Amino acid sequence: MKKLILFCIAATLTMYVSAQTVFSEDFEGGSFPADWMQISNATDGGWKVGTAAALSSSSFPIAEHTKIIATNDDACNCDKSDDFFYSPSIDVSSLANPFLKFAVYYYELGYDGAIENLTVEVSTNGGTSWTVISDLGYEVDGWRTEFIDLSAYVGETDLMVGFRYNDDEGWVYGAAIDDVEVFEADLTTVSVSLSSGYLGSNIEAVPQIFNGYTKYLVGKSMIINGQIANLAMAPITSFDLTYTNGTDSYTQSYTGVTIGAGSTYNYIIDAPLTIIEGLNSVTITLENINGGGTADDPADNSKSTSVTGVTAKPGRLVVAEEATGSWCGWCVRGNVLMEYMTTNYADNFFGIAVHNGDPMAVNTYDSGLAASAFPNAKMDRQAWIDPLQFETAYIDRISLEPEVLISQEVSYDEATRTATVTSLLNFQEQMDGDYRIAVVYTEDEVVGTGSSWNQSNYYSGGGSGPMGGYELLGASVPATSIPYMHVARAIVGGFNGEAGSVPEVNAAGSYHSYTSTYEVPADYNWDNMHVVTLLVKYSTKKIVNAANTSTFTGTNDISNIASVNLYPNPADNYSLIRVNLSQPQELTITVTDISGKIVASNNYGMQTGDNVYSLNTETLGSGIYFVNIQTNEEMISKKLVITK
Repeated sequence: MKKLILFCIAATLTMYVSAQTVFSEDFEGGSFPADWMQISNATDGGWKVGTAAALSSSSFPIAEHTKIIATNDDACNCDKSDDFFYSPSIDVSSLANPFLKFAVYYYELGYDGAIENLTVEVSTNGGTSWTVISDLGYEVDGWRTEFIDLSAYVGETDLMVGFRYNDDEGWVYGAAIDDVEVFEADLTTVSVSLSSGYLGSNIEAVPQIFNGYTKYLVGKSMIINGQIANLAMAPITSFDLTYTNGTDSYTQSYTGVTIGAGSTYNYIIDAPLTIIEGLNSVTITLENINGGGTADDPADNSKSTSVTGVTAKPGRLVVAEEATGSWCGWCVRGNVLMEYMTTNYADNFFGIAVHNGDPMAVNTYDSGLAASAFPNAKMDRQAWIDPLQFETAYIDRISLEPEVLISQEVSYDEATRTATVTSLLNFQEQMDGDYRIAVVYTEDEVVGTGSSWNQSNYYSGGGSGPMGGYELLGASVPATSIPYMHVARAIVGGFNGEAGSVPEVNAAGSYHSYTSTYEVPADYNWDNMHVVTLLVKYSTKKIVNAANTSTFTGTNDISNIASVNLYPNPADNYSLIRVNLSQPQELTITVTDISGKIVASNNYGMQTGDNVYSLNTETLGSGIYFVNIQTNEEMISKKLVITK
């Protein structure tokens, strides 16, 4: 089942001054205008006029906007590869600066490999031929107002305007239009608003900048970003942005831009802010618009934002339990974000993929988590969050002093396949009540065959934006291509822990140990498993703290490879591989495609210290690759996304 996913962002305000309007249509007549025309292959008639409610469907709900004209591919699931409607002839010969204005509701989404498309076109020969003047994409959630410069058609007496929707021969969503107008624009007034300013984090795994942080880790950098809006008709071609943190200031000039009437521009200041302990406040100011000095309205051209710098508290492990399933096409978002968190916060983050409705499901765990939406997750069993919120929720939790320190000892009897875990609690404060221990086993590199193992992928084709390279893959991804990671295999003691596993009275400074066992099934690979002890407060069902142990041996036991980084990633023509070796090692770097085929390999001989190696990717096609760093005794693999 497909679903329209909406993310709320601030609406863009626009204004314009119209000296003369030569054409308008608001569709308030309630039926298709008699002087307009349309062509369509659709069985539902194509573009229809009515209320938003009447023209909506479950996966394409249109926001209210008086009477509108819309085409709904979700409702019809028919051939809307050429749904085109167009205006009667419009005489613009009396206009010196003609502009087209209209309202549009459109997301340019994809589903099952098909991506919808919406274009604005004009004709000057009675509709014999058409020229695309705008290819509309996604900009904001909900309705937005578009302005298009028609100055190329000054003097025309037979101008037609049309809107063409194409469902890419698939079952996608739809589009809606309202309030079409052609008018004379006032190009003498300049009005710009600094509509937002944020301190954000670049999640390279997606890749995307995410905002909304109230806390961030000391020593890490945040990206100053936001949006400016052109509130008038005159285009904005240059401006300056200055930010200050009360001590230092930085100014960045933007030239060669074109921000049209009613349009917005997403800015990124190229000097990140390094977070310090305590309050980090910045003020961003917009100035020198079109070389004209100060902004037209200083009160609307300055934004302040702040985060609190915090540190990770020693001894705390934050646990994310994500509800997922191979059938869930949006759940690849969880796969990408879980890997990002594991890579960047390996010392104090532990991710668990709790599967539902597929061969990896553990019923006790699945029913205990009791998710009603997918993907969905809880961090230490606090509130439900989307995987995109992993980092913000993690920072909130990792900055809290642990009430109890947890460690564990794990042993494994290969003959009986029995794992024994001794969980040790060191209480940092008085903790009385019903606390319980649960021991979770997870496995990486899990594969299987058959359609139920294939990961559904709604990001296929890129219509829903980038998502860690999944946009380059098909709508169904075999587990043999990308194995499942962090898969929950067992939860010993039950979802809320074993009753009686912790005393009811625990003084500050006291210790308690608890031993549990688990017989590992023969088809689980012990060398790919992790074990984590959870301490659960039974009355709230929250995780108080945790401790984890990797059972990995051999190539996964990394000691001589201090760090590996790839950048840029995603890459186009090249990527740099930075390898830091703690002692001299013979180094080989091998690149494989998603099928395991070697596409590049080089032995660099004896290497030591921090070095950078260049990888030429010009001859490699778009897709997901794996860069394998091999030394005498160890190997680490990093995912590389190539986009062309």
